[in-house]
Amino acid sequence: SIKDGKLVIKPSDPDGFLAKILPPEGFELDFNVLIGLSSAKGFYFQGSGTLEFDIPLSISLGPIEILNLTIGIAPGSDFVINLGADIRAMLGPFTAIVENMGMKTTWTFPENRNGNLGIANLAIGFKPPNGIGLSLDAGIVKGGGYLMLDYEKGEYAGAVELSLAELFGFSAIGIITTKFPDGSEGFSLLLLINVTFGSPIPLAFNFYLTAVGGIIGLHRTIDTTSLQKGVKEGSVDNILFPENVIANITKIISDLQAIFPAKQDQFMLGVMMRITWNTPAILTIEAGLIVEFPNPVKLVILGVIKCVLPTPDQAIIEINVAFAGVIDFEQKLISFDASIFNSRILTITLEGDMALRISWAEEPDFLVSVGGFHPVYTPSAQLKLLPMNRMTVNILTGNPKLVLTAYFAVTTNTIQFGAALEFAYKFSKFGVYGDFGFDVLIQFAPFHLIANISASVAIKIGSSTITSIQLKLDLEGPTPWRAHGTGSFKI
Repeated sequence: SIKDGKLVIKPSDPDGFLAKILPPEGFELDFNVLIGLSSAKGFYFQGSGTLEFDIPLSISLGPIEILNLTIGIAPGSDFVINLGADIRAMLGPFTAIVENMGMKTTWTFPENRNGNLGIANLAIGFKPPNGIGLSLDAGIVKGGGYLMLDYEKGEYAGAVELSLAELFGFSAIGIITTKFPDGSEGFSLLLLINVTFGSPIPLAFNFYLTAVGGIIGLHRTIDTTSLQKGVKEGSVDNILFPENVIANITKIISDLQAIFPAKQDQFMLGVMMRITWNTPAILTIEAGLIVEFPNPVKLVILGVIKCVLPTPDQAIIEINVAFAGVIDFEQKLISFDASIFNSRILTITLEGDMALRISWAEEPDFLVSVGGFHPVYTPSAQLKLLPMNRMTVNILTGNPKLVLTAYFAVTTNTIQFGAALEFAYKFSKFGVYGDFGFDVLIQFAPFHLIANISASVAIKIGSSTITSIQLKLDLEGPTPWRAHGTGSFKI
């Protein structure tokens, strides 16, 4: 018996064949395995874990092409070996893809040792596909569809995307789950529908309505933590009017499953819209309002704001902000999170997080932060904050490198702010490195101040320091005031 075993397959210097069939990071398999021989039941095998690897192929058989071969080994009470292939077929204007369809072999070891191979019994059967995709390009009508089938997990998903000339576009994504996270049998549905207008509908003040949508969830809930991660990672964009649905269907379904997991007796209903300003659009607002009920009751507002100046085709400024706000009446908490992603001014890139929390629970609390907090401050756990990225301005990237980071926060009893500037320049084997930063925390009751300033400059050859200067000053008080500073140089 082996418990909590790990099998790692990662050749350090693969030949041409192995380099093709093995991914660069190799395979890792966590497994438990037990092999036994008993006078009562003969040879038996138990275990868990699955080893699966792909062999890229390109075999053409007329209009059919075999793209990939997948081999999967799953030890358990039965020993299963799956052999599947990804197949693409060209049928006039249609292109069809069948994912991982093939043959399934199951090895069992009956107690009476009377299998069709002696002590073992071998069964060979059809392995249904994991997914089926279809795309259409007929000039005026373009689009596609995808169907994902996972019989073992009880998960089924489908998507369709169509566009008719320049009149309108339509997309729909549906996910059905027949097993809940606790393993119990049941049924849950998530449906996302979007309609895009080829000719935007004029609103007031040069605003236009360009798309509308809706979301319905039966036995589905909103996972607030996953939603916050979705804001930081930009996956909220996959919920509000996703683009290239069929091409990105795996990522879209994964994000939807994480943010809206199955939960018995919970329901969701939401509407979405996309509004642009100016023609061509230099400001785009995608926003959705979702209500979850009956217990708990949540109200969620999520969206993405995109700004390009002076025009989308010749943009020198691109600002993208994802946000999500949640009112959780059970937790008695209002939360708002926002993140800047894929943003720049000329060649200067921007990123950072913002958060707002208002709690009216037994211990009321409040905070608002742009870029995080002072290093010694820890927010209350009831506010459910994820780690925040500093507001970052990458003034220079590459060599030389110049990065500015900053933060500002207000909480129930404090004000916090700070900034840091980092510089690096390498020439030949030499490098010059410098940094300057400060952090300040002011507490109101009782009054308390913590201030820290640091600066350093170093010249290195490789990883060895030739000369360096470091300064650090700490101030804390009152009652009493304490000041502590150090300065050092090295040659």
